[in-house]
Amino acid sequence: MWVGYWTDATRHAKAMESLRLQSIFARQPKNCRSSLGLWHESFATDVSRLETNYSGLDYLPGLGQIPNSTAAEHDLATYWGAARDRIPDSAQDLFPRPATQTDRPSKMPPGLGQYLTGTNHHNLVHIRSGQWWRNCDETETEAYVQKLEPTLRKGLQYLNDNAKETGAMGLRYLRNTDVERPLIDYDREETCGAGFFANLEDLENWAKTHSSHLAIWRGAIAHYKAFPDNRKFRTWHEVSVIKGGDAQFEYINCTPGTGVMGATMLEEYDLDV
Repeated sequence: MWVGYWTDATRHAKAMESLRLQSIFARQPKNCRSSLGLWHESFATDVSRLETNYSGLDYLPGLGQIPNSTAAEHDLATYWGAARDRIPDSAQDLFPRPATQTDRPSKMPPGLGQYLTGTNHHNLVHIRSGQWWRNCDETETEAYVQKLEPTLRKGLQYLNDNAKETGAMGLRYLRNTDVERPLIDYDREETCGAGFFANLEDLENWAKTHSSHLAIWRGAIAHYKAFPDNRKFRTWHEVSVIKGGDAQFEYINCTPGTGVMGATMLEEYDLDV
């Protein structure tokens, strides 16, 4: 899985146009197509409709890697609603749930043998949230891996298992890697979760009320208290509130449930596999 960021709308549009997943799929030998799945999820968001949060300025992934960008420390944190407060447009926009276009499909598309494509309803939310422990000593690494990480994994599993009730859409738990390293780099001590929520309120409700996230929150606080002066564990996230029609989803011959399949309405076309 590749993650990319663009700051120029024209260059982003050209990159998406050149991607042409359908052409890539069609060029593969026919006897190989049935075992190949391709997908693409992208979105554009105004700076005034996103927020970031980094636990330390020595590690700035994601949007923090954009050339000529800066990240500043702030005090809009450690309380429920802080993420919303960090979004500039929240001063005059509650990002309400649309009255229409948010219904989930009545049944999951087959996916296999299909090309699925579509866009988003207004105020769809994307979150990418990461963890980095490469600089931790053995004691702190063990504390994260044995105590905090399992609660994180459990929380993400709960969201995926209860997607309709929580508003979660296509959440993935990923291990980061480099293009120069193996596709699965278990030595790289860096992970992230990424996916969508139907609305910012859905994300907030899970964060402040459900036991699975409260366990993550309490575990993080306990970790910070256990390593008050020499903590090297870093966390971060970025949240975007996306305007209607500013996201694009494509799935080619993907297994049911990939990404937002089954969570948002998509056009369905049969493939020659």
